Amino acid sequence: SNPLLAPLPNAPNTTIHCLYGVGKPTPRSLRFSPIPPGPNADRRYEIARKNGIASGDGDGTVPLLSLGYMCAEGWDSLDLNPARVRVLTKEYVHEELPTREAMSRPLEVLQGLANEKDADHITILGNRELIADVVGIALGAPPASSVSSALCALAATVPVVERPRRDGALDACDAYRADLRAAD
Repeated sequence: SNPLLAPLPNAPNTTIHCLYGVGKPTPRSLRFSPIPPGPNADRRYEIARKNGIASGDGDGTVPLLSLGYMCAEGWDSLDLNPARVRVLTKEYVHEELPTREAMSRPLEVLQGLANEKDADHITILGNRELIADVVGIALGAPPASSVSSALCALAATVPVVERPRRDGALDACDAYRADLRAAD
């Protein structure tokens, strides 16, 4: 069965916080080509040499749609979120460390600690804004939802079975859907 179609638990007082990085080129698909018979006969396919890796937005490891789809759209249905659990989504945009600054702190760069605005899959844990938001969540002052990537546009292209939506609940893509309706 598909775990993405399993409903959230009946825990109406719960809030899910989706916090992740964006703005880094991230592999999102691989194209394989057959290997001709020969010494590599134990391997039947390899990544195509020409344009074998398609990249898109993400955190450098996980593509954007995998990071945020369930937060922005999937858990907005009554079937998957029957208790109407609140889902907050916040993206942290990756900012590269300027080369001159990186060269002046090589050990910190190697440890992933030099850039306080890093949104890489692992080193986001050193992102000062994320740390402040996690502390805020723990203290009962969560950050507002903020989606700056193309997540909502991507999520709108995912073919899904039409499900009843939560009424009155705001989610990360409501502004995007309102803009689409206004354009029609």
